[in-house]
Amino acid sequence: MKINRSTGFVRVFKRYVRKLNARQMEEVYRRMRLFEQDWRDSELETHKLKNVGEKWAFTILRDSSRDDRAVFIFVKKEKEIWLINIGSHDVVYSKN
Repeated sequence: MKINRSTGFVRVFKRYVRKLNARQMEEVYRRMRLFEQDWRDSELETHKLKNVGEKWAFTILRDSSRDDRAVFIFVKKEKEIWLINIGSHDVVYSKN
């Protein structure tokens, strides 16, 4: 499956990672690689969002200070994924 990043995602991602410490950044990149290998991996806790159309999310970072998600959609009969947002649970879900 092909994974794309929307321009909005790229812009928000750059700001997002600047606020992370080295350990958190390493975890975010590890989960991004895991998502690219298998978006259904149970460690990602991938789930369909309720009441927001066809959007899905997965846990991008969870530690004592953060609980962040990345939001994505499927396109072209589920042969492509577009990452569209990233951030804290509350921020990501409030924009949907």
